[in-house]
Amino acid sequence: MTYLIVMSISNLRHNDKLSKSIENILSFLKIMPRHGGNSKNPAVFFNDIKVSIAIIDLSGKKPIMGGCDMNEFIYPASLYKIYVAAEVLRQVENKTINLNKKITISKINAVDKIKQMPYDREKLLKAGDKENIGRLLKLMLSRSDNTAANCLIDLVGRENINKNIIKKYHWQRSEITRKFIPRKFEKKKWRKSPITQTCARHIAEFLFLVEKGKMLSKTASRNLKKFLSVGKHFEDNNIGAGLPKSAKFYRKGGWFESRLKDGSILKFNSDAGIVEDGNVKYIIAILTSLKAKSHKKTFPMKKLSKAIYDFISGKNY
Repeated sequence: MTYLIVMSISNLRHNDKLSKSIENILSFLKIMPRHGGNSKNPAVFFNDIKVSIAIIDLSGKKPIMGGCDMNEFIYPASLYKIYVAAEVLRQVENKTINLNKKITISKINAVDKIKQMPYDREKLLKAGDKENIGRLLKLMLSRSDNTAANCLIDLVGRENINKNIIKKYHWQRSEITRKFIPRKFEKKKWRKSPITQTCARHIAEFLFLVEKGKMLSKTASRNLKKFLSVGKHFEDNNIGAGLPKSAKFYRKGGWFESRLKDGSILKFNSDAGIVEDGNVKYIIAILTSLKAKSHKKTFPMKKLSKAIYDFISGKNY
């Protein structure tokens, strides 16, 4: 079964015209890399922007794939929580864990102190709370709850995520190495581990398997897609903002920023999902990092999303 799934990914047809068109869109929006990168020669980008984009167009008889620097590894922030969710559902199917089982939230894992989303009506998770696994999974994917993610990473184990999800589907270098806590609170084994990174190709392939009912199983895929439908998906800082109101968008995103020693701000903004709008259907994954002098400068996710939607819906390749 695993062999067939891996083959279905490897058989995705790469379309050069689609990739070239994505590069042209990036160039038009003035966020085009000067040249593509690889492991020996990292990409150099205009305006201190780094980007990895992958598109899988599902509108035709056969899926086709294209993008720009699809294999460029970038810190995805909360986007890698989809890998955690997959291992949770795998263990549920194997009856290792039960979604109704309650676990106690530890002080170290309880990191969310304020609500990130003003519309969120769910209470914050606190140390000592007892929550069932199913609710933690929902909160991790719907409002990107870091406390819930920390609990679930501990529950299923990083080694298991990497063995049963990352390694199984040949997504090497996307291994889960960190929780969403300061390094000093990590267990000794993980304290000096590198940050978790992934690339647009791995994320897009993950969502492709979800859409095809092949991420673990049809049931697991259906549950993942259901969880990805919950939340606000059409805000200005994500792909949904560039989609028409008629579109359905099943997504997960991630955002993080830190101030560097030179006073500039390093911003990571990643977003990915499954777009459905009538005859238009595609998977999109965009991972970015941006070095800026002020908080006002952001990656133009809305403009890029709209340009990609217009191109794919126009069947211009």
